[in-house]
Amino acid sequence: MPIIRAIHDSNHYYTVISNQAIHSGLTLGALGLLTYLLSYNDGWYFIQSKLQKDTGLGQVAFTRLRKELEQSGYLSIEHHRWPNGLPHNIWTVRETPLTNVNSETPPDNYKSSKPLSAEVEADINSFIAESPLKLSSSDTTRIYESAGNLLNAGASNKDATILIKLAVLKSRKKDRPVAYLQNIVRSWIAKGVLTFYDADQEEMESNGSNYQSMFLHEWCDESESLVDSLENNSINWDEI
Repeated sequence: MPIIRAIHDSNHYYTVISNQAIHSGLTLGALGLLTYLLSYNDGWYFIQSKLQKDTGLGQVAFTRLRKELEQSGYLSIEHHRWPNGLPHNIWTVRETPLTNVNSETPPDNYKSSKPLSAEVEADINSFIAESPLKLSSSDTTRIYESAGNLLNAGASNKDATILIKLAVLKSRKKDRPVAYLQNIVRSWIAKGVLTFYDADQEEMESNGSNYQSMFLHEWCDESESLVDSLENNSINWDEI
């Protein structure tokens, strides 16, 4: 059957994409997202919430496709912060993928948990000990398992530790804080939330224009952002 093509010249905008990408094994959705990203001018500043709105994709669907591009080497994201603590992410989109990226798809089995390093366990335990939560050793073990689940889903040691601390904050006033924490982590994993930046984006999507970034929060000292307070175990527990 014939293919009717448009005019390709300087008066008719078009996007060129390599056949390598087309036949790379990307899912159709990821290939579509890659093509969409490549249609922007070089140096374009990408914001996920804006891209979700423009493409009509929800956070879960968009994050899944975004992570497929990252795992395949077509996209990398550097996480930065402005001086006021708000997130500032630099997206690098590639028509030819990096070849040294681990493209293994994280397993879907939530119950599978990676063992934590002694340093990660000690950091989490120190944070819990400073909190108002009174937990048994079995409760602490369940929190370690949730951290292991984040690692197994693809989070780094640093990101898994910060997310667990954030989940402790969110669950501190619940009747069953550990069960609530486990549900938070399950939800994050299902949505592909594996960094503090992902969690902040999820909160923004859920709360809309009424949302104030978690980077600037009452839980932390005015001189540092929440992610710094979590990393440094410097939460003002007496003020929350």
